[in-house]
Amino acid sequence: MTETKGEEKITTQTEPSDQPILPIRVGKTTYTVRLHFSENSRETMEEKVKKLIRRDIQEENF
Repeated sequence: MTETKGEEKITTQTEPSDQPILPIRVGKTTYTVRLHFSENSRETMEEKVKKLIRRDIQEENF
């Protein structure tokens, strides 16, 4: 279901989901983030994180 408040669109899921949920609080607002992992991925989560770390080090993005 999508609800509109002013210019904001708020989407709520009415059916239960097997996706993990990660609540993130920014200031006084809490965002609910659903995580999705591809079942067809060729990399493990560990490999993905290491790749991100290596890229950040190469780009001096830390």
